[in-house]
Amino acid sequence: MKKRWVPIIFIIAALILDFWVFDLLGITKYAPDCLTAVFAALALAYGIVPMALSGLILGLVIDAVANPYVGWTAAMLALTALAGGCLRGKYFADNAVIPGVTAAVLVFLRENIVYAFCKLMGRQVTGYAALLGTHMLPSAILTGLLCAGLYLIARKGGTPVERADMLRQEED
Repeated sequence: MKKRWVPIIFIIAALILDFWVFDLLGITKYAPDCLTAVFAALALAYGIVPMALSGLILGLVIDAVANPYVGWTAAMLALTALAGGCLRGKYFADNAVIPGVTAAVLVFLRENIVYAFCKLMGRQVTGYAALLGTHMLPSAILTGLLCAGLYLIARKGGTPVERADMLRQEED
C-alpha cells in the first residue's frame, strides 16, 4: 500500500467507526474517539500542516452536518494535529507511547471542557465521578491505545535511525 493512501484510509475508517459502527453497537459512551486517535497519530507521522488543515476542513464539514455547535470539532481536530505534530522528529517521540498518551490526554481534556460547559449552561449532567468512571477514562484509554497502534502502522518502515534520517532530509 502506498504511504499516501494511509491517511485517507484511516480517516474514512475513523468516520465509519465513530458515526456508524459504535452507534449500531450501542457503545458510543465509552468507545474510543477514532478521529482524535487518527489525527494525533497521523500528525506525528506526516506533520502538523497537512493534518491540521485536514482536521480543520473535515471538522467544519462534520460540524455543519452533525453538530449544533459549528467549529467545535474543527477546532478539536486541528488542535489534536497541532499537539501530535509538535512531537514530530523528536527522538523521544519515536515510539507508540507518546502519540497514545497525547491522544488520551486530549480526549480527557476535551471531555472535561464539555462537562464544564454543560454545568455552566445549567444542563442536567451526571455526577463527575460517575462520568469519569463510565465515560471519560474508558474513552481516553481506548483512544490512546488505538492511537498507539495507528501510529505504528502510519510510520511503517525503517528503524528509528532511518526514520530520523528521513526526517532530516525532509527538513533540508
